[in-house]
Parts: sequence; C-alpha cells; structure tokens
Amino acid sequence: MSFVAYASGCERARPTSPTSRPVVSTSRPIDKIDSSANNRDRTSLVFDQALYLKPHLEGDAVLHQRLAPLIAIGVSGAIEDLWRILPLDLDVDYTKSPPQAQSKPRLALYWAQDKDASVEPPRDRMTYLWYKWDDRLHTPTGGTSIDLRHIAISITLDKSGSPMIVRVHEGNSGAGSVRFFVTQAVETAARTEFGAPLAGRNFSVEPAMDLSPVTRDPDSPGPVVPRLLAQGPEPSGPWVYVDASDGRVTTILCRCSPSQVKAFVDTREYELRPLPELPGYLTQPSSAGLRIPKSLP
Repeated sequence: MSFVAYASGCERARPTSPTSRPVVSTSRPIDKIDSSANNRDRTSLVFDQALYLKPHLEGDAVLHQRLAPLIAIGVSGAIEDLWRILPLDLDVDYTKSPPQAQSKPRLALYWAQDKDASVEPPRDRMTYLWYKWDDRLHTPTGGTSIDLRHIAISITLDKSGSPMIVRVHEGNSGAGSVRFFVTQAVETAARTEFGAPLAGRNFSVEPAMDLSPVTRDPDSPGPVVPRLLAQGPEPSGPWVYVDASDGRVTTILCRCSPSQVKAFVDTREYELRPLPELPGYLTQPSSAGLRIPKSLP
C-alpha cells in the first residue's frame, strides 16, 4: 500500500481563468528517496481540457452538499470515452445497459457522515464514494460484471466545520492506495509541536521515513505531503482533479486556488445519495500514519 498526503480547504465557484502553475507550496522531488510511480508528484499537472462535474443542488445547501467535491476530469478525446471512470449511479443496472452505450449515463456520489476518532476530541467526518466501472472483470462466458472500484474522499472537519484532514482511498473493497491531505493550519500546529520536518520529509505532519537502502520499502514510503493549500473562510468541499488516462486523482485544490484547467469542455451534474453505512475499511482514522498535533484548529 502506498501513501501520499495533501492539503485542502477554501471556497469559490468553478475557476474560469487558467494558470500554468498554481500559487501554492509544492514539495521538492523525492526520487532519490522513493522513485515509485505511485508516489510521483503529479500535483502541478495542468489539464488542457476537462469535464466539470458538480453536485445537483436544490434549495439551501446542507452540510453534505456544501462539502461535496467539485470534480475536474482531464480529457484528451471524446467525453463519451470517459464512461469507465465516471461516478456511476448504482441504482442503474449497468450489466443490462452498459454505460458506454449511453450518451449521458446517470452519475452519483454516495455520502455518509461519522466521527473521526484519530483526533481528540473526535471530529465530524464526511465521506464521498465515487464508484467506477471497470471492464477488465468480464466473466469468461462473455457476460459482464461490475468491479466496484472507487475513489473515496473522507473529509474531517475542524472546529469551524471546514475541511482539516482529507483522505483519498482509491481501489476496491479495501485494497488499493491511500493518500492523506491536511490543511496549512494542521501543518503549522504540527511544526509548533514537533519541530522541523524529519529527515527526508518536507512537512512536520509526515512520520519518519526509512532511509536505509537495505530495509526501506520503495512501494510503501509512508505518508508524503506534496503540497499545502490555503484554507478558505467558509466551509466548502475541495476540487478533485482526476487524470482520465488512469482514472486516478492527481491533486486536491481549494476552490479559491488558481485553476489547473485551461478549458472546461462540458459540465455535468451528479446526484448525492446517502449510504446506510460506510464499509469498515473507510471507518478507520483519517490521519493514521501522520504526526497529528494535539492542538488542532
């Protein structure tokens, strides 16, 4: 399992002005420590074109709607070719009507609210699940099955109700990669409590890294923080950037940060659907593995 960590926060509507690089703090290259492709810093990747996904809202937004992510999916071809990574509505039986046969398949993110016990006292946490089709799991007889691969975004809130820790889980049924995102305020508190970053690390929230060429595991270097982002004055969900070439998250941005999309080619809405309960592997502490300070915002 590989770990990467980021930061999140801020408010603002869909960004409209492109930029070649965001005005944020980014990490130095870590290739000499870990050259694993899964941990390559892709946070500054700029999409020439992207599909914009936003939650469908009616009336005044409540907590799970305010924190729902805005999504930018980088595209290099036709939008219709993105069906493998779109957040699918599981109320639709896609085994009978595959999404590639639909011009606009129904989209949905599934949400649940619980407590994150990794911080004291436990804080409110919102989790959003994005289920993706994966056509690699077809039955030998030619039938089609759905591999419920997903992106799970868990947002732990600070005292003001704004995002403080964000965990992104990408995989299937508990397997896969986990990345952690923290705000600038958390990093500042960590530096006050723990001091300067440890050897081989860029930020104080990161744990000790095994630098031994004999014992270190290049595929599991522990949590890494590629960048820190500002936190906005109002509670709001983050921007989530997804690379269509592999369906993976490239970065998390504040809504108030400069856009890393040169042009949005289309806008679509997704429904927010409640989950009766979270899968067990998503109820784990959001900050597991990080050095979380006692004094949190």
